Amino acid sequence: MILTVSLPRNAYDVVIERGCLQRAGELLKLERKVLVVTDDGVPAEYAAAAAAQCAQPSVITVPAGEQSKSFETLQLLLGRMLELDFDRGDCVLAVGGGVVGDLSG
Repeated sequence: MILTVSLPRNAYDVVIERGCLQRAGELLKLERKVLVVTDDGVPAEYAAAAAAQCAQPSVITVPAGEQSKSFETLQLLLGRMLELDFDRGDCVLAVGGGVVGDLSG
């Protein structure tokens, strides 16, 4: 199933289907620097599967739970992006939901 989110200036698709993580390279533009953000409640192999499809992956795992939704954790992510010389053409990929999605967004 594909849901299209229409915004005033842009639109994007949300893909909901079994096995879409293994197809991330087909569904997303991953031939660039990608910061894969996950939490320790998500099986590590999920982030590894996503990272394996990226040209230049870097994985950060944060503690699961609302306490990670903090400026300190955001600084960690932004610091890594600065270290890797990220620019607007690069990508942040959330593997997980909730807090990980909020931080990555």
